[in-house]
Amino acid sequence: MTTAPARRTGWLPRVQYIEGGSPVHAIDPVAKFALLVGAAMTVFILREPWQLLLMLLILLVLFGVARLRWWEFIAGARFFLWFSAFIMLVHVFFIHRSTILVDETAGPIHILVTWGGIELGLVMVARFLIVVLGSFLFVATTEPNALAHSLMRAGVPYRAGFALVLALRLMPLLRSEANTVREAQAARGHAIDKPGLTAAMAAALSTFTPLLVASLSRVDALVVSMDGRAFGRHPRRTFTRHLRWRMADTAMVVMAILLPLLCALLRWA
Repeated sequence: MTTAPARRTGWLPRVQYIEGGSPVHAIDPVAKFALLVGAAMTVFILREPWQLLLMLLILLVLFGVARLRWWEFIAGARFFLWFSAFIMLVHVFFIHRSTILVDETAGPIHILVTWGGIELGLVMVARFLIVVLGSFLFVATTEPNALAHSLMRAGVPYRAGFALVLALRLMPLLRSEANTVREAQAARGHAIDKPGLTAAMAAALSTFTPLLVASLSRVDALVVSMDGRAFGRHPRRTFTRHLRWRMADTAMVVMAILLPLLCALLRWA
């Protein structure tokens, strides 16, 4: 019997691989990364709000295709959504061009809202969300080992691929250990949630020291394990699982190349 994963809470974005068998998970990591880069280039070529909002809608549909649970999506995107709202407000109240929509004065405060500010705000927010949420979708649907194997098959040295896998594996582990340290400090009566810059720096320092000691111990054990397995002795490495390149992956790479090229032609031709 399998238990449902715990709902994630917290303010900071938590982005990591989420296991699944969706069509998005099945795409080769290199093809997926190429499509992410192509989409990121495209959003900076497009300048019409409806075009960018359409791309954002397609991206949200892909989240549904990837079968990501809604609380996983909210936990990873909450920080970015609030920051997007801040970007929008800055453009609405400080960018004044084109048609005036609101021109009111309340005492010393003068509120001026123009259509140009709203339009530019929508463009900037859509660009930001497409790049950030697209990166989140890539990480959430790409297994680190599969990504490393795909990169090594493309010609990346396996030492660099192992470093990438190690970084992706250690990030959630370090976050979990940091939470454990903070909970242990709270159980001992340490005021880790006091307001103020000094209290925040003291709490960060008290968390960083045991976390650093634990990380160094873990790295030392990892180095001994790698040395015992003669890691790096041979120019090539073997794999227990091999990824197969498919026609769908080729189509993704072709789309990643054609999408920014076509958008550039439509804009500057």
